[in-house]
Amino acid sequence: LPAEEMDVYRYLSVSAFQKGSYRQALQYSTQALEIGTAHDLGEKTAIVHSNMALIYTKMGDYEKANEYNFNALRIFESQGNPLQIARVNLSVGTLFILLKENEKAGAYLQRALEAFREVDDLRGQSISLTNLASIYKQEGNEQLALESYQQAVAIDEQINDLQGISSNYSGIGDIYFSRGEYRTAMDFYLKSLELKKTTNDKSGEGDAYLKIASIRKNQGQYGEAIQLVRQGLELFEETGELNKQRYALE
Repeated sequence: LPAEEMDVYRYLSVSAFQKGSYRQALQYSTQALEIGTAHDLGEKTAIVHSNMALIYTKMGDYEKANEYNFNALRIFESQGNPLQIARVNLSVGTLFILLKENEKAGAYLQRALEAFREVDDLRGQSISLTNLASIYKQEGNEQLALESYQQAVAIDEQINDLQGISSNYSGIGDIYFSRGEYRTAMDFYLKSLELKKTTNDKSGEGDAYLKIASIRKNQGQYGEAIQLVRQGLELFEETGELNKQRYALE
C-alpha cells in the first residue's frame, strides 16, 4: 500500500535526521514525497514537506526550507488544519528572521500567534512571542519587545517550560543592558543562568557568562569580566561550539 510505503520512508528520514545524517534524511524524504504526490496523500505529503523544510534549515539553506514550508502550508490550508497551519507559519517566520527579512517574519509570526491562540496551544504562543520580541528588539522597539518577552514568560510559567523562561529572561536582560540599566540586566542574566544550570544547558550557560562579562567590562571590572569569559569559553569547548569559542575570544 502506498501510504504504508510512504510511512516507512518517513520514519527512515526522521531516524537519519536524529542521527545528524541530513543528506540521507533528505533522500528518504524525497522518496516519501514522490509516493505522496503520486497517490494524492494530502496530509502525509504536507508533513513530509514540513520535515524537508526542517532538514534544509539544519543544512543552512533557509530559502529552500521556506519553499517546502510554503508547499506544506498550501496543503494544510486546503484541508483546514489549524494547528499545522500555525506551526508552519511559525517556521516560515523564524526562517525569515534568519534571512534578515524582518517585515515578512513579523507578518508570519503574528499569523502563527493568532492561530496558536485559536487552538489554545500555549507553547506555540510562547515561541511566537519570543521570536516577535527578537524582531522588535532588532528594530529598536524596546517597549514592544519587553511586553512580548513578559507575555512569553507568563505562558512559560504556566506550562513550566524552564528553558523558555530562561531564554526570555536573557532577552529581557538584553533590553535593560542596551538601556544602560546594568543592575536590572544583571538580575535577569543571573536568573537566566540559574535556570540554564538547572536544565543542564551548557551552551546557554556559556552565553549567560559572556553577557554578565559584558556588564562587568562596562562597569570597569575587567578582572572579573575576564574570569567570566574563561568560564564561558570552557563550556563552549565542552559543547564543541567553535563559532561561540571564537566569539568569546574576541
